[in-house]
Amino acid sequence: PIFEINSLQNAILQIEKGKNILVSNIVTGFQKAQKSFITPFKQMQASFDKDCCIATKILIIGYSFGDAHINASIKTALKYNPNLILHFIDPAYCEKDGKKGYDLLCNRLISIFPEEILSFMGGSPKLVQQNYRFTQIMLTGNIVIMLLFVNNAIFRGAGDASIAMRTLLIANAINIILDPLFIFGIGPFPKMGVLGAAVATTIGRSAGVLYQFYHLFNGKEIIKLAQKHFKINIVIIRSIINTSLGGMFQFIIGSCSWIFLAKIIAESGDSITSGYITAIRICIFTILPAWGLANAAATLVGQNLGAGKPERAEKSVWRSALLSFIFFAFVAVIFYFFGEILMRFFTTDEVAVKAGTLCLHILAIGYIFFAYGMTVTQAFNGAGDTKTPTIINLFVFWMLQIPLAYFLAKYLKMGPTGVYIAIGIAETVLAIVSIIIFKRGKWKLVKV
Repeated sequence: PIFEINSLQNAILQIEKGKNILVSNIVTGFQKAQKSFITPFKQMQASFDKDCCIATKILIIGYSFGDAHINASIKTALKYNPNLILHFIDPAYCEKDGKKGYDLLCNRLISIFPEEILSFMGGSPKLVQQNYRFTQIMLTGNIVIMLLFVNNAIFRGAGDASIAMRTLLIANAINIILDPLFIFGIGPFPKMGVLGAAVATTIGRSAGVLYQFYHLFNGKEIIKLAQKHFKINIVIIRSIINTSLGGMFQFIIGSCSWIFLAKIIAESGDSITSGYITAIRICIFTILPAWGLANAAATLVGQNLGAGKPERAEKSVWRSALLSFIFFAFVAVIFYFFGEILMRFFTTDEVAVKAGTLCLHILAIGYIFFAYGMTVTQAFNGAGDTKTPTIINLFVFWMLQIPLAYFLAKYLKMGPTGVYIAIGIAETVLAIVSIIIFKRGKWKLVKV
């Protein structure tokens, strides 16, 4: 199809002299869904659909891209006439930065607003243009991530954490192998740059999910899924939702907090943002072993409470927390003394290296507290008490971390340093509050 769009200086409808224009009926506005079942309105819809199919040019005036009926009609019209001309008459969709109607239409109809998300996060126009496809693929592949985590939780809950570990090994190994192939275009693979990293990651995770499904359906593991299990059980669904709501909100609260922190840092420039993101990625990598210990603690809590042994459950948590503490203390030393070397391994941008190194130095101070906070929080979840860590996260991240980061960065003019300090303080407070509440022991009385 051919896409046309007006300019800011020509935002009115213009018809060539001697040419006919067909004005078609269209159903829109309030209670459209209800009206579509009434015969006159159904006839108007049919008339509009027919007009779109026989037209050679459709003038779209003040178009709302959220109208499903119009979208469907235009899609059908494009199938019947590939040479159809779509002309947008709306200043809101005028040519911008050399981008015309095609990109504007596709970005709003078939993507998930990757450019808008990056712009909201403070990305520069150049950064947005270079990386929005990466964001689009990663967000579209979220369904794979959801299955990856859910299936691994099933195996860990059943006491077979080895399959969960092998799943992640397979997913990450494929990702590591495919990354350079797609990024640099080695051999028969296309050179995709940053976009290749998103493709490789999605393929790797998808392979991990397929491996999980194999073990779920082969009938040889503790958990055996069969066709008879695929039926709706409202009681079980309600129980799962009630139990998981707290966990969902925990991740939502934490993720939103990181988004706002990244937005604050993004105002300092692309290089500093890059350094911050690289430093956080390094932190996430080092967190993974301790995250495994925390998940093990959660599993042991659930199993021991189910066996009527709450004291043993509590002992498991403290031992897991101690192991995490020792590990994080070692990592903190590495971050503090070798942070710059780690940053230079990933980037040569001096501004990014300096910002990332500072981030690692400050976070290293609060890393040892993070060990206890993460382990104890997961222990609550393992006991089925998802409400308590949700409230703790809400207080620590939204009522403390975000306001403190904004205050230090903006009002005290500390910039990214203020954000790093706020993260360290918040994680320390999270650990202290979690330990105090955990020692009260009410989590032992939760019934799932």
